[in-house]
Amino acid sequence: MKTILFVLLTVIFLCAIVSHGNAFEYHWEIDETPEGQESTTVVEPIQVTILDEQIQLLQSTATYFLLKKYSVYPDLSWDKAHTDRLLKTFESIPQLTNDLYGEPPLDNISIWKLIDQHIQNDIKIEYTDGRRIVTISKHAFVYANPLLAEIEGVRGRYFSKRLHRAVVRFVTDNGTNRSAIKRILRDRYAVSIDVPDYVELTQYTTSEHAGRFSTFKNEELIALVSMLEEFPSGMLKTPGLKYLVRRLDGTPHPLYPQARAVAWTSAGYIEFMESAFKGQGLDYIHRLILHEKAHFLWAYLFDEQLKQDWIELGGWYENPDDVDGWSTTKQNEFVSAYAHGKNPNEDMAESISFYIVRPDKLRSRSPAKYEFIQNRIMHGTHYISKIREDLTFEVYNLYPDYVYPGRIVRVNVRVDGEPEEDKEVTIEVELHSESDHDTVHGGLTRIYSGKNSYIDVYLYPIDSSGQQVNSSHILCSKKEKISKYAAKGYWIPDQISIWDANQNSRYNGISDFGWSLYIDNPLADCDPPEYVPNSLKLSLRKSTDEESAREGGEHQIVTVKWLVREDNNLQHVFAALNDNVHATYSRELFEYGQDFDRREDGLIEVQVDLEVPDYHQSGTYAVNRIGMRDIAGNPQGVYFTEPNYDNYQKAIDELPVTIEIHTKNPDSTPPVLDLENITITAEPTNPEEPNGETNVHITFRVKDDISGYSGSEFFLRDPLGVMHTAWHWISNTDFHRLYFEGDPTVYTTYENKILLPVGSAPGTWGLAEMTVTDKARNTLHADFTEIIRFEVDDGTVYAKYDINEDGAINILDLVIIASFDASNERSDVNGDGTVNILDLVVVASNFGEEDIAAPATNSPTVAQIQSWLTQAMQANDGSPAFRRGIRTLQNLLLSLRPETTTLLPNYPNPFNPETWIPYHLANASDVQITIYDMGGSIVRTLSLGHRAAGYYTDRDRAAYWDGRNGLGERTASGIYFYQLQADNDVSQMRKLVIVK
Repeated sequence: MKTILFVLLTVIFLCAIVSHGNAFEYHWEIDETPEGQESTTVVEPIQVTILDEQIQLLQSTATYFLLKKYSVYPDLSWDKAHTDRLLKTFESIPQLTNDLYGEPPLDNISIWKLIDQHIQNDIKIEYTDGRRIVTISKHAFVYANPLLAEIEGVRGRYFSKRLHRAVVRFVTDNGTNRSAIKRILRDRYAVSIDVPDYVELTQYTTSEHAGRFSTFKNEELIALVSMLEEFPSGMLKTPGLKYLVRRLDGTPHPLYPQARAVAWTSAGYIEFMESAFKGQGLDYIHRLILHEKAHFLWAYLFDEQLKQDWIELGGWYENPDDVDGWSTTKQNEFVSAYAHGKNPNEDMAESISFYIVRPDKLRSRSPAKYEFIQNRIMHGTHYISKIREDLTFEVYNLYPDYVYPGRIVRVNVRVDGEPEEDKEVTIEVELHSESDHDTVHGGLTRIYSGKNSYIDVYLYPIDSSGQQVNSSHILCSKKEKISKYAAKGYWIPDQISIWDANQNSRYNGISDFGWSLYIDNPLADCDPPEYVPNSLKLSLRKSTDEESAREGGEHQIVTVKWLVREDNNLQHVFAALNDNVHATYSRELFEYGQDFDRREDGLIEVQVDLEVPDYHQSGTYAVNRIGMRDIAGNPQGVYFTEPNYDNYQKAIDELPVTIEIHTKNPDSTPPVLDLENITITAEPTNPEEPNGETNVHITFRVKDDISGYSGSEFFLRDPLGVMHTAWHWISNTDFHRLYFEGDPTVYTTYENKILLPVGSAPGTWGLAEMTVTDKARNTLHADFTEIIRFEVDDGTVYAKYDINEDGAINILDLVIIASFDASNERSDVNGDGTVNILDLVVVASNFGEEDIAAPATNSPTVAQIQSWLTQAMQANDGSPAFRRGIRTLQNLLLSLRPETTTLLPNYPNPFNPETWIPYHLANASDVQITIYDMGGSIVRTLSLGHRAAGYYTDRDRAAYWDGRNGLGERTASGIYFYQLQADNDVSQMRKLVIVK
């Protein structure tokens, strides 16, 4: 259980700024002394009781439908249970299918084998004589078909989407079939990766052309589909989200260079940087995708009451003194420093991502937030992350450390150095102490100058004599050097994060401690270094004999040079170099130090090098971005992109400088990890009185086709959901050499020895994930977790034709069936194994008279119902039930056509900065809405194009105005008027109000 024992005792408060000579000193002590300790919540594994009954499919001829509809032929290794689950999964994935009434094309039949072994990604697709041979693991099927289960007395369905991920890989050919990927994204999640016009998309965000963007890589697309699928069925389609976009390799975000992804909710897209995927583990990648989607839920789905309740739960309040505008009174109840350091929106997004991928972390850090998301957002749905059983181990501890580090009670800041000299900054932080359990192992803070520069300061535990130790109640930085040219003035942190050896973390916001740090720099330089246009050059040479001997073989060296205009010195420079092989990531080249050559004309010539061994890719290499930071900390980045412009666009960057490189044996294939031969042993270092310190030995086998194994990262998850990382490299000499010693194609057994610290959480730990990298930087991601979902069954018995289980058979049920999505098991009403027009007609024939009128929201269009009618008439078997279904659809069509064209009041009104303008359209017309100011001048014309007759009232269909004029400028506060024109119909004026 969580323990919070805090008694506040009043003592003398001390806060002083002192100057001794040229030293600046600041001292702060808390005026209320905390007593007691705070500890994380000890979570027990959720107990799931699997009941005897299994939810059965309606049909029993799965093999027939797999062959007829999907050209999938299960061989003799399959049984009925597995073929049923495979068919059900295929039915849930939008894809091209065969004509059920024709013969399946023989040249497209794939042969499927079912095995007991573990396979990378659960599926392997091979080609033999032009035919696809598919091998799939039985482990993907265990929870594919929902099981009836019970958690804490609540019954529900227990299942996972693991098989779905494997079948998506088959349907999309591991992401290479872009048409298949785009169809899945469009039809199942209502999102696209095809942006028709980047200039239009980014006109109100970053104002860029298509040259700044790229296409997703195959594995990135698989990750996107996998995570979008993990949301409950009612959240698969994201309100407001239209596009997923990917920035060019090697290029950061122009506005938020530290961001790995940005959700633009008002513009309807999420953009991912290369850094979202490059060098990241799957746990992080998956959470990032869920995190960004959650921002759209906050913007479009959550009402104001829910947001306000979340703000109150998190202790959030608006604070103009915080660089992010928000602060919180709480320090421990967050899943990450980012969740604590930003605002309630980011806190929600982070919490939702952990709720799905790693729920025990959220449960242990904030049970209240876990329950809030479970009850208010997920409507009772639980997620359980299960690690492969043979990769788990036990940790024993009679004295576990669940205690967070103590609160900050003292801060000392000292700055030494003459005004026109470099400064040395020392920061010392003392924590409240109750016992050895609330000590700290490390800390980190980022201190901002307010002039687009910052420094990251690490804090280390020290004893009373100032010597560095493993843990303590006092943290101290090393002497941080700040240049005499750095920004003058007060530098402030946003947050101080501290943690112990077991990653019990406390996040201290700017309101939780006193702070003042003044840099007296009369020589301050706030101008960033300047790239000299068209000075970037690339050259190529062969390695010298000495370089070849050092690296184990001959190689080539690419040199990147450019000129910089900078009054002072440079701290570092870098360049991002890309080859033209889409599957690879950029290579960042850094050079540190201040000894760059300054020419007679005052310009600085900088240089970075890339060693190119024989296993790098052949082709065209291009520099897409360079970066520079001067010794004052001012950053500057320069893009080099192809504009891909139309006549109305303009180039905003220099063209990339390129060079051709030929290599003998390029390697683009990740290493191979033997998934059947990973063993883990764990032994306490003190078996008589175990204290959590545990020796963990992991043995594994790796081989590679060309460049050879380089290293691995291990992600160990503890019972509280905390991830602990460890690394393994080949020998130090071999790791730093370009070429692998020995035969890389032969399996080699390696061992990684990991020592878990004293205080480690007792219980079942597991290897959640491994990333294995070869010397060419190709990376294999091995995910040993399975996300299992528990959806609550409220016990209500619904009519067979009540597809959405809302107690009524009406148009909403037709809408679900009309998506022809078999993921909803109730959609196959007639039980023929497929969801089509026949099921739609059956449901329509069971409408009551009171159900004919279409609702105002989520209603289909006239064109959709007309399409249903056409299909139904073609399939009409003449039966009374079928004729009644057709008659119902005809009545629905009539109900969807308004009698008159009407312009309705906008909402919200007043508004800032956006509003929606609803209307009814009696006849198909070209629609235009004109907005006027008080003087009758046109502010904006919204040309909506040709629209079918119907009701355009909800946000997906109403006209949208972002509050900008025709030039893209924000309009002023005040009263405006708007009018609708539809062919010959001109509406009366209506009034709207902008309030700022």
